[in-house]
Amino acid sequence: MKKWKLFNLLLLPLLFGGFTLLSASNLSNNEPNVIEVKAIDYLPFEDFMSEYTTIRNAQADDNRPSACDANKEEYDQIMEIYDKLNQNDRQKAVNTPDPIQENYTIGQYINEIVRKFYTPAVSNSASKPKLNQSTTIIIAVVVSIFGMSAISVLYIMKNNKVID
Repeated sequence: MKKWKLFNLLLLPLLFGGFTLLSASNLSNNEPNVIEVKAIDYLPFEDFMSEYTTIRNAQADDNRPSACDANKEEYDQIMEIYDKLNQNDRQKAVNTPDPIQENYTIGQYINEIVRKFYTPAVSNSASKPKLNQSTTIIIAVVVSIFGMSAISVLYIMKNNKVID
């Protein structure tokens, strides 16, 4: 108890006093505060469409109009310009028909190439086989029979005064 009072009387004021002095010294510093702001590379929708169409035309010229035929470099280029769009322009791009394959939208094309080049890691739970219901019931019945047998044997041994 005396140690706690000593702590309250001596150490707590030192801790809080040191904190306020430290804070005050930082505030009274005459150096200007610098706030760093990073500029976001923004790509307007029209520029995105121009670059996207250029990439897709190059694929069509090489007889590779499908998303399945895209290579990693083209994937990186398309994802780089797509990431520079703001939310509204992304929505426009997703709903815009693809310039090469009219029955697809740009969103569908991007989804296909993402599926092709981005494979999520397989979770550990997917690799473990699970027991079916009948196997689980059989295991539960066997364990319960063993447990009841053990309890019965101990009860008989106690009644026969084999154990105390």
